[in-house]
Amino acid sequence: MAESRIKAVKKYNEYKKKYGLPSLKELEEEFDFELNETSGIISQVLGRMWDRILKVKLDLEGIFHPQQYCCLIEHKFFTGKEKKELFNTYKKIMTQYWITIKANYISKEERIKQISKNYEFYKKLKPIVRKYLTRYIKKWSEKGKKELREGYIS
Repeated sequence: MAESRIKAVKKYNEYKKKYGLPSLKELEEEFDFELNETSGIISQVLGRMWDRILKVKLDLEGIFHPQQYCCLIEHKFFTGKEKKELFNTYKKIMTQYWITIKANYISKEERIKQISKNYEFYKKLKPIVRKYLTRYIKKWSEKGKKELREGYIS
């Protein structure tokens, strides 16, 4: 293990002990990264989490305000009721996002605490994401002749 990795893990574990953070191994596996630098540990971890969460945000925006070709089709995969439920999820994402941003202007301690808060938020978000991704897969696999009749493909 490289010296910078050892130092980074040690520093994270100090934060973990003091603030009750999730294990670094769990975060690295979930968000597909490896902490190797001691500078900006908090930003690195939160950044990887938000890379994933913001992807969900963009997917949801495509349902609510379709502007790309795929979104013009995908927004029809959901009923009005389902879109309302997804919009509630979108509101939760935006609320958590702004809480996390605000922490940057409060204190280092508050930023560190956001690691646990965001991870808990993400774990609640995952089943919702799996559900709508399953819908995408199912509906796209059913697409075909209907699109020809509706003029999507000419």
